[in-house]
Amino acid sequence: MPVRSLLLILALCPALTAAARLTEVDVVVDMTPEGRNVAHPTPAEPAYYYPVLGGFQELGSWVAGEKPPSQWDVAHVVAVELAKQGYLEMKPTPYLNGAGEVTYRDGTVVRVPANPVPGRPLELNAPDGVPLTAAMLDSPTGPYSLKGARSTPTPGAEATSPAMEALQTTDPVHGPAMKGTPDIILAIQWGCANPENINFNTSMSPLNDVLYNDPVNASQMLGLVAGHTLDNNDISIRAEPLIARAMVNRYFAMLSAYDFNTFKKTGKKVLLWQAKMSTPSDRVVEFANILSALVTAGGPHFGRESNWPEAVLFPVTPEGKVLVGQPQVVSP
Repeated sequence: MPVRSLLLILALCPALTAAARLTEVDVVVDMTPEGRNVAHPTPAEPAYYYPVLGGFQELGSWVAGEKPPSQWDVAHVVAVELAKQGYLEMKPTPYLNGAGEVTYRDGTVVRVPANPVPGRPLELNAPDGVPLTAAMLDSPTGPYSLKGARSTPTPGAEATSPAMEALQTTDPVHGPAMKGTPDIILAIQWGCANPENINFNTSMSPLNDVLYNDPVNASQMLGLVAGHTLDNNDISIRAEPLIARAMVNRYFAMLSAYDFNTFKKTGKKVLLWQAKMSTPSDRVVEFANILSALVTAGGPHFGRESNWPEAVLFPVTPEGKVLVGQPQVVSP
């Protein structure tokens, strides 16, 4: 074939100049008993989350030259995928009716004391109460002015003004007074996990070697790939491929969902679910190249328990750039 013709073909078919290879993203989601009792959100009936960014982590043996993405890049990619699954970042705003009165979710007007007594809990919805209005909240002065008060609830923090006390109230019959308040605290972690001195003893089963004879961080690596699925399955044969994948350096992203109301009331962290997405790090140049693939692979599984880890294939160019196109589910 003439050189000119070959160059023309390469110019018209750029895919031939950077033949894609595949990287396998392992996805596993562990659910707690508390998490199983929570209805999964939908775009029509979303759940709201309070994000906590954990930053880039290097677990296990250290590898030089890692270039982590910015927190903003991670938060953006995760937020876009979460929204597809019905999880929205919290944006608390009061429910208002046409008259500018604050209401509960079902439309019932929130009534407050005209002259609240400092230091005493509000007596809400008493017969002599007055409607709480947007004008009262926006006023520069007055007992229900939000000026100088914290308008966004923070996990574990108490209301700091009569206005916030009223707005953060959830009536057992009529529902909350604000929409967009968080249902979960979502801790987002990402980084690289590398095995440390894992030497498998062939005299025993590979699984026993990992869990009992070679601790270091072997159980951590296996947990990243398999989660808790090994606890309730016949693992004699099926676990061996998972163990093999746990023996290599990996990039990972992990989302941990905690119950917001429990933390706010008691300060205790009650885990609902945890999603782990990881891929061998030798197939990409740096973590930023695989971030979108990790999150896209995990998205449909957020908040849904895994019976067994799922592997999703994504094309990756030799330079390490991830082409998030049509993922394929493969049998582990």
